[in-house]
Amino acid sequence: MKEVTDVIQSLEQLIAEVPAKFKRLSIEEINHKPSPGKWSKKEILGHLCDSCFNNLHRIIRVQYEEQPFIVYDQEEWVKRQNYRERDFDDVLDLWISLHRQFIHALKSFPENHLNSLLDWGGEVTAQFVITDYLDHHNHHLRQIFGNRIPGIDEISKP
Repeated sequence: MKEVTDVIQSLEQLIAEVPAKFKRLSIEEINHKPSPGKWSKKEILGHLCDSCFNNLHRIIRVQYEEQPFIVYDQEEWVKRQNYRERDFDDVLDLWISLHRQFIHALKSFPENHLNSLLDWGGEVTAQFVITDYLDHHNHHLRQIFGNRIPGIDEISKP
């Protein structure tokens, strides 16, 4: 369960650090699309909300279903959620709230379900979903803030 505890601590630190980092960016930087097919920083943050929601869904269902099948089309989710038109503070508040809920769910996640299987287009364990989420999340934070995120890289590896 140590890996889950490490993920919880890392996500708590991110909730404490990330909003201030975003507040240092201009609205132009937040909305800028590097190219027509790429997401803006705000859309990447929206994608992290979608990813958190879907992973929360996975870790809840794996506790009471036999190998749940949960996939999502990230491009369609970002498009359909229309983060581009959302107020940035609303997207940031959503990111904070979803991650608080994810942390809450992780704190009560039963250890005997860590090896439970689910299908997200391939078979994985609940523990993999939990630890992979943090890696995936930090990959996108590096897209937003650069390759090294002071105050975050030091705590983000379980």
